[in-house]
Amino acid sequence: MFSSGLPEVRFVHDIYTSYRAVRDNNQHFAQIMNTGSDWKPVSLPGQHQTYILVIGESARRDYLHAFGGKYPNTPWLDSVPATLFTQYISAGPSTVLSLTNTLARRQGNATELNNNIVTLASRAGFETWWISNQGRKGHFDSPVALMGESADHVYFSKSASSDDRLYSPDSQLLPQLDTALKQGQGKKLIVLHLMGSHPQACVRTQGQYDIDTGAKEISCYIKSVTMTDQLLKQVYNMAERDGGDWSMMYFSDHGLSYINKDTAGAYLTHGDKTRENYDVPFFILDKNQTDKATVPVRRSGLRFLETFAQWLKIRTPDIPESCDMLSAEDCSDEHQVLNFKGELMNYDELPSVK
Repeated sequence: MFSSGLPEVRFVHDIYTSYRAVRDNNQHFAQIMNTGSDWKPVSLPGQHQTYILVIGESARRDYLHAFGGKYPNTPWLDSVPATLFTQYISAGPSTVLSLTNTLARRQGNATELNNNIVTLASRAGFETWWISNQGRKGHFDSPVALMGESADHVYFSKSASSDDRLYSPDSQLLPQLDTALKQGQGKKLIVLHLMGSHPQACVRTQGQYDIDTGAKEISCYIKSVTMTDQLLKQVYNMAERDGGDWSMMYFSDHGLSYINKDTAGAYLTHGDKTRENYDVPFFILDKNQTDKATVPVRRSGLRFLETFAQWLKIRTPDIPESCDMLSAEDCSDEHQVLNFKGELMNYDELPSVK
């Protein structure tokens, strides 16, 4: 059994609830990946040479200082000239539910795993990398891993499933990023999938923390955000060194909610009952950006493909162009999120528990 001392039964139950929503689709997902994609993209002028997409894990927006959090745990993001999307909400409350519905096309209630961001970029002439610190074959990982495996170059730090109980620093992805940046001469899309701040936080930090909040797991969580900020600084510096004309995007897959709030035993885990389960950081920066900027209007992970296509300067008839997702334009239909059962619900009807 786990050794963290947390109420693990609740943690496992929360994860298993979302797992059941995708369990029966795994065979279907594998079959549909074999059909190939049907994207028909064209590239627009002004593309960067290198695009780096960093997918974070379990980061609540209100715990990042750069997004208004009270703890000074993002010194790099505080100082870098990035565009912060301050009202971005994740598609779902857990990794698989969120990322399958963020990174792949939805048609009605069906998720077309074959039509994902990697196959879109490939069809548009990008050489693609998927570099992951999460698992490859576990129940919770496999649909996301299947999308990753459609890349030209694939690396998973774990050949089996993600074992959340083991220390697995995201820095081990940097040598693979170094190779990707230096390899090839054409357009590139490089995706880094982190372990980030995944519960349990003290596993991520090896029990270390800088700020004592009176609850060890919360203190470790704050430290895990700092570790991600430090990693993103390294990614940025490597892009500056070897990325040519580059752009970098980061978002977290989902947020978390409190258990035993305001007690010494407080911690954060998966949930779908509060806005903070969906309030996540999202930012973009590139080689040419010199000033900080914000996009203070709502953006939804369920419409991420629109944002992604505009970021890569790709146009395809399969993705609508109803709004300028990279600007401060107020777009419509930005209130839906998925619960653990995979059902759509109204984010605005959820309470906020900070």
